[in-house]
Amino acid sequence: MQHCFVPDRIRKSAITNSDREIISLAQKHTKMLPYYWRVEDYVKWKISLLPDDLTGKTVIDIGSNEGVYAFAAERRGAARILCVENEIQWRSCFNKIKHDLGSRCEFRLSSIDDIEEKFDVCIYYDVYYHLDNPMAAFHKIRSITKEYMLFCGHMLDSEDSVARLLDPGELHPLDSTNIWAASLSCIKKMMQMSKFAPISAEVLNKERVAIKWPNRASLINSKLVLDLWGQEQTNR
Repeated sequence: MQHCFVPDRIRKSAITNSDREIISLAQKHTKMLPYYWRVEDYVKWKISLLPDDLTGKTVIDIGSNEGVYAFAAERRGAARILCVENEIQWRSCFNKIKHDLGSRCEFRLSSIDDIEEKFDVCIYYDVYYHLDNPMAAFHKIRSITKEYMLFCGHMLDSEDSVARLLDPGELHPLDSTNIWAASLSCIKKMMQMSKFAPISAEVLNKERVAIKWPNRASLINSKLVLDLWGQEQTNR
């Protein structure tokens, strides 16, 4: 199943040599982490979802891991980038990449509940299904995001608005922190209940992902761009 709704207002970016440098450094400094199982094409796809111009924007990357997308946002002109991560092992990786790049990105060992500052843009990649209460997280993100959120995550391949608990190891055998899977329709409803207005959705070809994650046969990877001031504002 493929979806693609690309608004004129947010122009996606091409992968640059700078992005390739960031990916190479991330692979170098995270290769010893036992459950680091990303596919490079998937990382590139998520980088390409960033707007090509973030000049002057403040950006928060929630669940940032080593900060690949934050560093890519900085190279696209963001004025300030804060990475929020609650797993301490990623801090060393982040600091090594930051040093190699001469970056100004910040890293905070924290959870989303502790963030009170507001940011123009929120990067929220592959996090919701780890949380006990993803709905509460969407409400929190809405309260700290001024402009829009970039979201992606594993989703159920279903036309219905459904969510279910995952069995241990179902999403990946080495990661026991995966709790949820929801359909695209369900995610959109949660966003709308949090007062986001969806303006773009794109689905990555699931067959590509299934090569590395064969136990994801019922899952797809999807990204939504959600605008705080979309259609909701025009109806006021």
